[in-house]
Amino acid sequence: LDLAPQTSLFSVDSELLATRLESHPWIGSVAFERVLPHSLVIQVTERQPAAVFGSPTEPYYLDAEGYLLPKGKVQAGTTLPIVDGVTSAFMTQHQAEGHRRAKQGIHIAALLSQQFSGRPRIDVSQPHTTIVDLPNVRFQFGREVEDQWQRFLVLYPTVKDKIEGR
Repeated sequence: LDLAPQTSLFSVDSELLATRLESHPWIGSVAFERVLPHSLVIQVTERQPAAVFGSPTEPYYLDAEGYLLPKGKVQAGTTLPIVDGVTSAFMTQHQAEGHRRAKQGIHIAALLSQQFSGRPRIDVSQPHTTIVDLPNVRFQFGREVEDQWQRFLVLYPTVKDKIEGR
């Protein structure tokens, strides 16, 4: 927080501190509470990786909201979905669109994980179409993801054996 030693509980500018903390890429939100007589309680919510993004040699993580997190080493055995189809430059230059596409892809991966195992690869290169590859099956979603998923769930019992290779 980089507070001066003479800072009192009442002179703390919580908005300034929140802005400073929230600028860190791994911090999602911050809440402050003054507890009299001498305490300042700070609750920090960290962003959690929800998908891997980028090349295998220079991976990034994305959180559930589609925010690009700093480069990191992808842990061996991770089952996080892989989001590809756009570059990190695209994600930086077109933040709102990048977040929207990544968030939709991560949401679709979460829906698919209810029925299928395996690590999905999510192609978000097209603005209104998301393609997800899983072992033995490929899905294509448009804008109405929830409606399309509900229609699939109705159809799934009749095609389950074919999808699972039985």
